[in-house]
Amino acid sequence: MKAITLILISIIPFISNGQEFNKLDEKGKKTGYWKLFLDENINPTDSINAFFWGYEFYDEGIIVCKKFPKTNYYKNCKLIYSGAFSVKGNPLPLDGIIKWVYTYDGKEEILIEDTYQKGFTLFSKEYAHDELWISIDFTKKYKNMEGSCYVTDYFTYFITTDTRKKTSCYWHRKAGNKWKSVKTACE
Repeated sequence: MKAITLILISIIPFISNGQEFNKLDEKGKKTGYWKLFLDENINPTDSINAFFWGYEFYDEGIIVCKKFPKTNYYKNCKLIYSGAFSVKGNPLPLDGIIKWVYTYDGKEEILIEDTYQKGFTLFSKEYAHDELWISIDFTKKYKNMEGSCYVTDYFTYFITTDTRKKTSCYWHRKAGNKWKSVKTACE
């Protein structure tokens, strides 16, 4: 099956009541949350071929996170989805857990685990050899900034026979007029 490519930062799951979607700013550029239709493999498609839909966040015409790029990057992975499955042409919002599982040397390993609610990403986790590598919490916002999220990087490195772990934390946020990851103390 085709799979999504995880690009570290995604959309923010909680929005205020009355939020409008698919808006353009005064310069005609995409801004805010945009609904994206997805096929059975979570690849972008049109609504006629869609099984699901989810949201991506734009700022001044630039996507803050490309969560659903069409790609064959994880074509050898198996998709496991815990939410309700729809029929083609009658899409439902992503609402559950998606796991991308890879078989290596006869053993299944989770590569990515994403949690969705009503089309919004709540959490995203990446694994390497069954160990949590990166965790992204989209329920946390930097000073209530739409599009921001909290990232924890669990880095493991090897020095001869000694294995060491280092944890780093970041706010992915807009600083000035650019989106970037800014290191912070871990919570």
